[in-house]
Amino acid sequence: MNTQDKQLALGFVGTGTITSAIVEGLCAHPPVAHRICLSPRNADVATRLVTRFPVVRIATSNQDVLDASDAVFLAVRPQVARPILEALRFRPEQHVVSLIATFSHARVAALVAPARTVTCAVPQPTVSRRLSPTAIFPPDRFVTALFNELGVAFEASTEAEFHALFATTAAMATFFTLLDTLAHWLTAHDVSSTAARDYVAKMFQGLADVPGRSASSFAELAAEFKTRGGLNEQFANALAERGVFAACSSALDVILRRIVESENRP
Repeated sequence: MNTQDKQLALGFVGTGTITSAIVEGLCAHPPVAHRICLSPRNADVATRLVTRFPVVRIATSNQDVLDASDAVFLAVRPQVARPILEALRFRPEQHVVSLIATFSHARVAALVAPARTVTCAVPQPTVSRRLSPTAIFPPDRFVTALFNELGVAFEASTEAEFHALFATTAAMATFFTLLDTLAHWLTAHDVSSTAARDYVAKMFQGLADVPGRSASSFAELAAEFKTRGGLNEQFANALAERGVFAACSSALDVILRRIVESENRP
């Protein structure tokens, strides 16, 4: 299956935030897909997407989505995934892409049989702007090509590697909390809230661009920005002494255990 096929048919079972983001990315110019079918759940999101993009239609049911699609994205909550999927009839040649958090590849494959090709993926909200690093398992040419159009696909060679990549996505809210902490500190020191937000956002936007323009490791970049005896060195050392960075690693260990334990539940 080629992502540039004129009649590529993609279906989405579940119409929430991540489905909306993927569809927005697919329909950005130039469009990646020409036909998209959405499940009727979450009518507000589905209607908004249909209004914006003429290649999108709303199905009459989840089964209608499957019947109309070559590749089906499963974007339902883990709590309701089993009864929803058990009620559906998948085709052997249908490509299934699971976005169901904490559902293992084997668990999804059993639920969507007789579909033979199943891939797990973890796209991030930035997929809407084609900027998402998306972990996938197992490696698959079609899914990799699709998510390379929407950012960069990272093929995990093992499920353990996929779990680790998945775990780091838990840091997104913490990133914005750090920005919020800096902005609030600025407002406490006579900077307007608007200026504080814009200043911090621009600073980190510029920093985010640095790794893409350098072959240096993150540790090497940190050393480069830490002038000996300078403010960056002092700030980083103060956080390290308080165990901030070690706490981040410990928190990721907890997240990883939760993912693995959830996948092992029946």
